[in-house]
Parts: sequence; C-alpha cells; structure tokens
Amino acid sequence: MAARTIRVLVVDDNLQFLRAAVRIFRLHAAVERVCCAATAKEAMAKARSIKPHLVLLDVAMPGISAVDLTRLLKAAPDAPWVAIVSLSDGPEYHAAAAAAGADGFLPKGELTARLPSLLRTCSAASR
Repeated sequence: MAARTIRVLVVDDNLQFLRAAVRIFRLHAAVERVCCAATAKEAMAKARSIKPHLVLLDVAMPGISAVDLTRLLKAAPDAPWVAIVSLSDGPEYHAAAAAAGADGFLPKGELTARLPSLLRTCSAASR
C-alpha cells in the first residue's frame, strides 16, 4: 500500500525560515506539495485553495496571533493538522499552542529531526 501524500502549508513572516522549511519538506516522499504564506491573510487564502493536511504555523505572526489563526484554520471543514513552531521551546509556548487547538508544537531548530515523525502523525490523523 502506497504512503499517503501530504499537502503542507508553511506560515511564517521570516523568509529565510520559509525557504529552509520548503527545502526540508521537499526531501520527503510523503510530501506531495508544499506552499508558503508570509501573512495570516495569505495563509487563509492558500489553505482554502490547496486544502493542506498539515499547517506549520509560526507562533509570532504580525497582525493576527498564531492562536487566532489556528482557531480559524481549525474551524474549517476538513481542518488541517496544525503544528505551531517557535524559536523558543518554553512551556508557555506549548500551553498557548494547546489552548489554541493546535495539534502540536515544534521548536524550529528541531524541524529536520522531527519531520518524519510529524509527517507520520499527520498522515495517520488525516485518514
């Protein structure tokens, strides 16, 4: 049985992180498509158009909080699996992600190491 392919949306206002995340996701066969958004407005538009299975969302976005954006994403039919990412790994970030309804929290520095597990979890959750 073939592995399920996953559509990914990476949301961050840091273009350097966006580029790095795209390169990392493209290395994995399970990823069918990876798109980027630098603003919440762009993220919502892309989420409607590509219907991602996984959204990787920076905790510190300008204009709208990651908490509010997570709630908007999770309110949609066929809501994606949302992981909030941050440069910091304090318990307050984990708590904020959980309170927003995010499915997970991931320190940015651990993306490469934890990506295979994240993709397996997302794929299983979206079946």
